[in-house]
Amino acid sequence: MCLKMSQGNRYRGNKDRLQNATSVDRVSIMTNDADIVIAGTGPAGLMAAEQAAGRGLKTIVLEKRGHVTDSLMGELVTDKALNFLRVKPNSKYIGNKYTRIIGESLDTGANIVVDRTHLGNSYLFDEDNCQELMRDRAESYGAEFRYGARVSSVIKEDNQVVGVKYNKGDEVRAPLTVGADGSFSRVSQTAGFTHPKWLLSYGYRFKLENCKDIDPNTAYFYVGKDVGLGYLWLYPRSETEINLGIGRVPSSKYNWDRLPPMRDVLRKYMKTHPETQNARVASVNGSTVPCAGIIPRFTDAGVSLLGNAAGQVSSIVGGGVTTCFHAGIMLAKHAKRMADENDYSAKSVREYEKDYRATKIASNITNTGKGMWAVSKFAMHNDPIAAAELVLGGKLDPQTLNELIQGHAGVSTYMTLISDFLPMVMKIGMGYMKSIAISGL
Repeated sequence: MCLKMSQGNRYRGNKDRLQNATSVDRVSIMTNDADIVIAGTGPAGLMAAEQAAGRGLKTIVLEKRGHVTDSLMGELVTDKALNFLRVKPNSKYIGNKYTRIIGESLDTGANIVVDRTHLGNSYLFDEDNCQELMRDRAESYGAEFRYGARVSSVIKEDNQVVGVKYNKGDEVRAPLTVGADGSFSRVSQTAGFTHPKWLLSYGYRFKLENCKDIDPNTAYFYVGKDVGLGYLWLYPRSETEINLGIGRVPSSKYNWDRLPPMRDVLRKYMKTHPETQNARVASVNGSTVPCAGIIPRFTDAGVSLLGNAAGQVSSIVGGGVTTCFHAGIMLAKHAKRMADENDYSAKSVREYEKDYRATKIASNITNTGKGMWAVSKFAMHNDPIAAAELVLGGKLDPQTLNELIQGHAGVSTYMTLISDFLPMVMKIGMGYMKSIAISGL
């Protein structure tokens, strides 16, 4: 039997439903603590909490850390993220604005410059202020946040998720459970979702103070032999403050073990660049980001995954703020629909997944996920840094590069690659074919 449990809205009409409910239904209706419980306070979980509570749903948010600002949120965004968050470019929620981005090799100095003509507006979020903003909005709508609450498993009754257990014996019951608890989601693992293709990028970041001679209008991405399959980034926050981080994908255990630790790579950069030689590390943070695209299924009866847990990240650049905001807003709209229809069946929850997959953002994530799998396969048996040097040294057109990264390259873009960069394409393509022949799909 598929349960259809009450939204509540302070649980109006429970008396009538109790008279006609089965014993399992009756227990669920009587013991619901909320209309929706959300595990995780990353950008997806916070946006879903704000939007769900704003639609009148009783919302409980569980966070394993001590504060909402303890989790790492990506920072380099465009106008779309500002629109989703409903903040202005000149507000305190924006730490900086860039007019160009430079991709450069740490080994040879070869570089490519993407200016505002192709870049559009590019901003640096003040992540703490943004996280606190979404929390404050959610709380103003009545949402409850519980910190130090580490989810251990979902609660299932008659093959339907009806809440979560956390810490040692505590639980929250709700007709809709949302797993926004990251790449190693406990909601996902215990609800029965699978990841047949799961590729992760491991990230590490320093916030630096006391820097000098910083161009605050330029953000940098670096590749290099010490970096491995990934990139090092430098985001200025001011003329004396920067965020210096590294993201790396393990193409194989052998390749990973040969690389220096990520912390050491950041320290080496600081020592070898005059602008950071006397800098002070103000804080350290890290995260894990999925790179394989959207997982095959992320909804079921009474439960949905969200954000990193669902693979809703643009994998080529590891960007997830905009995509997570978008997913959280869509989920909240469907949560309200489910509550109004009093239907949390697998079919009803799946309507969110169907609508989400039909969006342009989801299509871009899927395309970049396929690209990242191809790059990972190539890197197993070839040198990805040599391929990156070909791109940088060949002065690939910034517009073409931007289209490839964003996942919306058209036929004309690929024709440009084939005609203008045939030697590069052939070299990378032959290496990839070698990878497929050796390792198989």
